Amino acid sequence: MLLPVRASAQDDGARAYLPGPADMDVLMVLGVSIDGNRSGDPATIIEGAELSVDSIGLMYSRTTAIQGKPAALFVALPYGRIGGRVRTTSGDLSASSKGFGDVMFGGSITLLGAPPTTAAEYVQFKPSTSVGLLVKVGAPTGQYDVRRPLNLGANRWMLQVGVPVIWYVGDSMVDPGLLTFELMPSVSVFTDNSDVANADRTSQRPVYRIEGHISKSFLSKHFLSLDGLFTQGGETEIDGVPSGNSQRSLALGATYSYSPNATNTVRFTYGRNVHHNDSGMEGDMVRALWIHMF
Repeated sequence: MLLPVRASAQDDGARAYLPGPADMDVLMVLGVSIDGNRSGDPATIIEGAELSVDSIGLMYSRTTAIQGKPAALFVALPYGRIGGRVRTTSGDLSASSKGFGDVMFGGSITLLGAPPTTAAEYVQFKPSTSVGLLVKVGAPTGQYDVRRPLNLGANRWMLQVGVPVIWYVGDSMVDPGLLTFELMPSVSVFTDNSDVANADRTSQRPVYRIEGHISKSFLSKHFLSLDGLFTQGGETEIDGVPSGNSQRSLALGATYSYSPNATNTVRFTYGRNVHHNDSGMEGDMVRALWIHMF
């Protein structure tokens, strides 16, 4: 069972929502480096900025069963640094900040296509299609200073709801040649930020995303994935006045995963934004992930 960490990442990654056996603990350590125009908050784009975000995230999750459905609960905490050049009305400004990002917690459940299983039953189960539900909550716990142009925290609550849909081609969940097709539409909504410079509050309209992956296992312990993420929406308002900065961007990438044994996995992803509007996400991302199950 591989679960999501949203610690300065562009997406949750390939095979993040495959249903897994119950009563398993999962520990993840995630390192991410992003160059572009994105702030410490994944939904916030700073037009004209040249920024670098480096972070490490730690997440714990527990698989279980809810009403006879495979499920998992998780909590994640990122720590990192953001720095670079920001364009202001008085000229370009160099700035940086470091500290903890916003705590993320939530859960996922497989509603259709997979029963709850033990570890022994899991390796025998032959999947076809599964449909799930994902709920994430971001709490305003991260570093935030209204006097700083760059912050790792967003100073607001975030709620994301997604529907992971996965098609499987293989004889079991651990088939050495397993082929998966994944698609997850989601929407993120935000509360207002009432602590901003030169205004009473800022708000942001919903951000819509469609994340997709095609992954293929090989040689039992490896898989490769082609990844895509389309983002739309997220226009901000300052004291109720629209800013005209609705985002639109398309990121493509690839992932390599290696599992040396039954309890450990390492994974590497590279992604780049290949198309965007003036307010969309620019730049590229490198991500490394270690997963330990016990």
